[in-house]
Amino acid sequence: MSPSELSGDEVRAVRTMFNLSASRAASIVGLNDGAAWRKWERNGVRGPGAVLLKAIVESTAVRRYFKIGDPGGN
Repeated sequence: MSPSELSGDEVRAVRTMFNLSASRAASIVGLNDGAAWRKWERNGVRGPGAVLLKAIVESTAVRRYFKIGDPGGN
């Protein structure tokens, strides 16, 4: 996968890593609802959405901006 692409399993892993509901994860990345997020979990994502998810995983500052706790807790 390219740096701007995530598989559905990787998308799901980000959500579960931070104990987020599908609705909360969707709101963070600008999706309409949890159903749209679950579509990412089935099909993967590329482009800006993938870059944002990677930034959330890698950057404490990005998580702080979006009010996301550290991995494994909230």
